[in-house]
Amino acid sequence: MFDYSTSALRLVRRLLSSARGNFLPLFAIMVIPMIGAIGLGVDAGRGYLVKSKLSYALDAAGLAAGQLPSSTDPTGEVQRYFDANFPQGFMNSTVTGPTVVTSSSGTIITLAASAVLDTTFMRVLGHDRLTVSASAEVTRSPRPLDLVLAIDMSSSMYARDGGTQRRIDAATAAAATLVNALFGSNASSTTIKVGIVPWSDKVNVTDGTAYDSALTTETTVSSFTNPLPSDGASQTSIFTANNSPVPLLYAPADGWPGCVFARYNKDRGFVSRHQADTEYGTGTFGRLDWMGWEPTMHGTWNTVDLATGGTSRTCTSSPCSFEDYCLSAPISPLQSNKQAILKDIGALTTPSGSTVIPQGLAWAWRVLMPTAPFTEAEANPDPAPARMIVLLTDGENQAMSYDAYRKELWNSRLDKKLRILATAIKANGIEIVAIQFANSGSELETLMKDVASSRDAPHYFNAPDAGTLDAAFEAIGQYVEKVYLSK
Repeated sequence: MFDYSTSALRLVRRLLSSARGNFLPLFAIMVIPMIGAIGLGVDAGRGYLVKSKLSYALDAAGLAAGQLPSSTDPTGEVQRYFDANFPQGFMNSTVTGPTVVTSSSGTIITLAASAVLDTTFMRVLGHDRLTVSASAEVTRSPRPLDLVLAIDMSSSMYARDGGTQRRIDAATAAAATLVNALFGSNASSTTIKVGIVPWSDKVNVTDGTAYDSALTTETTVSSFTNPLPSDGASQTSIFTANNSPVPLLYAPADGWPGCVFARYNKDRGFVSRHQADTEYGTGTFGRLDWMGWEPTMHGTWNTVDLATGGTSRTCTSSPCSFEDYCLSAPISPLQSNKQAILKDIGALTTPSGSTVIPQGLAWAWRVLMPTAPFTEAEANPDPAPARMIVLLTDGENQAMSYDAYRKELWNSRLDKKLRILATAIKANGIEIVAIQFANSGSELETLMKDVASSRDAPHYFNAPDAGTLDAAFEAIGQYVEKVYLSK
């Protein structure tokens, strides 16, 4: 008879003595951490993808915000770019943010956001949710820059278009906006210099102080032939006024207002190589020796007091030339003090004269270059700055008897001169921004687009009113400003 109790006892003993019999209990003990480890990898991978997407969206939003004017609240732009790069519900996550903090100077924008996602496998370890965070920091930093603002000061800039604000006031306000954007809260800069060239039919090349003929300096130089038709003789002297670095062919007379004529000789025709009005330095150009400029008042004068208290001048010895029309606002050479620049811009209040655009562009070039007569620009800076001229005008070229060319070039010839000059400047590595202000003329538009470094923004702007002019200067500021991810 078979003993079931004995057989069962032997079976139990055999199972307990076998190593293979431990698998089930051991598996039961190990399965939970194994699932947790697998879940950790899966859920952590999902979290990594969400964090990467979060960081990318913040970087894109920050760079977009950095392109805005520093005075603009970037919150809306940040949210728009963030939403475009981090779709709602991405991988079933819930986002908090982004938060936006702008520094008091407006130069640093800090962004942060976090995302929560439900776990899948990590729940077995008691972790139902996973939170990831990301941040970004964007810095606005103007690149090294030498900038000259060549602002039209012709009589038409007195006009009030569509309101009470004069064109010149709109121009100076927009220029101040640009300077404030470039400098931010800094009183000065080691990398930014700004010069100002007010112009109309001529340019005042003094420093704004009164001319004193007794302080005029005569310097002996190598013999050259005076290039002017009224002279044409051998000469060994040039003259320097007490209030200007610009070398002069003649000593100015008492009362010199500070303007000079273009270096152009009508007897030589229009051939550009015979002239120096499209050159920035002194020297021999073609066959003519242009060692200086002709002041608008020179020679020996007999001054007679009139009953009205004014004066009448009569030339007693040749050469004599007299020109009353001269801007009171002088050139401001390159400088890096923000308040001094803003003060010089604010002083541009009295437009006068006609429109001779080549003079504004030519003298802006001379101010921008390190070669005499203006030497405020460094010759070989490291790093090399961007060099830029912003040329603003509200009108077409208009030749007049009192202009820098003595009306020896008609308007079409002035246009041609301007194009020749712009081509030379751009070939020198200088960017030209041309602004057509309060003027919708198609001929002026064509001319200004030819002058500009490119035919559209950020090098050409058509600004019909003060609002669009301010926007144009803001766009220029954004263009020259370097925006980068600093964290």
